[in-house]
Amino acid sequence: MTRSATTSLTVTLAAVVSVLCGCTMKSPAHEQHRFLPISRSMEPWGALEFDNRRMQLESLQGTMSLEYVGALPETAGKDLEGAAVYRIKNAAKYFEKNRDKKSFCPQAAQWVALNSKAGAPAWSSEIFFALLTLDDWSRYEPGNGDSCASGKYVRGSAED
Repeated sequence: MTRSATTSLTVTLAAVVSVLCGCTMKSPAHEQHRFLPISRSMEPWGALEFDNRRMQLESLQGTMSLEYVGALPETAGKDLEGAAVYRIKNAAKYFEKNRDKKSFCPQAAQWVALNSKAGAPAWSSEIFFALLTLDDWSRYEPGNGDSCASGKYVRGSAED
């Protein structure tokens, strides 16, 4: 077998193994991650569990269905600069289920913002979480009343 044929076969086998492993192994983005509130403002909502498609707050009813839409710009402030932003696909329905809950948003949040100083929130031990209520998430600016709740969470275990 020639050197180019061997190289071609090796590349093909590597691609096949990569595809097979990708189908059977979960990436951290698809795993459920559990975080516990350390900000007093978030304590009434309890633990936060999320993956890249869903988020649930322990003390609230239902699950937010999420769709990644982008990252907040530098103007978002120190806690949310570069935060991953997700559209809440079932925002109105989720709000209706929880509107009477203690400390919940006075209007339906449209976006979830997750950030971490250590990189992607899915791999971090501490995250900053915010619910944004404005129509265009890319126009978020701190202090404009565009967030109905925000705070810090730390990674917890399934038993916490």
